[in-house]
Amino acid sequence: MAHQVARPLIGTTALIAADECASLGMMAGMVDTDVAISLTADEALILFDLLHRWEDEERVAAPRNEAEQIALWNLSALLERELREPFDPRYADRVAEATRRLTPSE
Repeated sequence: MAHQVARPLIGTTALIAADECASLGMMAGMVDTDVAISLTADEALILFDLLHRWEDEERVAAPRNEAEQIALWNLSALLERELREPFDPRYADRVAEATRRLTPSE
């Protein structure tokens, strides 16, 4: 029996429910504990861009096993669902703005 899970906005704590993890392809025996991750919108956008850039440039070693690949796909999918910027025609500008905001000033 599946439970509906409300998607939090980026910048709030994200809780991934066990039923949702199972629907994303995770092993049922490993999902009895939720994990909370809190990211700002800028952090989420930078991580999304980094994951996709590494994949596009083949700069990252292939995952060692299917579990690593599933975890990366799930992270990417969760970020993509929360972000609007990847669909914005000014995506590169949005990433540059987020980068400036996250970079400590000297």
